Amino acid sequence: MSGSYGFNGWLYSYAPAPDFNSALTFPAFLFHNPESIQKPSQTPVFFDADYIEAEPIESDPPATDLYTGKAVNTPGMQRCTIWRHGGKTVSVSYRFSGPK
Repeated sequence: MSGSYGFNGWLYSYAPAPDFNSALTFPAFLFHNPESIQKPSQTPVFFDADYIEAEPIESDPPATDLYTGKAVNTPGMQRCTIWRHGGKTVSVSYRFSGPK
């Protein structure tokens, strides 16, 4: 599956299938209810992503190609470190077909 927006997988109230994400590896990171979110204004629910959900952690590396991201077998930050609003990325020129 691919997407344009991703859901913050840490907001699931249960641990989904282990082949989908890292929630089973870090069960303490799950927010089981709204009261467990310590900084709600700094906790995104949805974000730009190339897959339908992600569970990013601080130690996740960014995607190596910011134009395409990397959704396959990478549950974390690589799904949401993508270039979305023009310009050039680290490894790929922006593919713009309209007037400049």
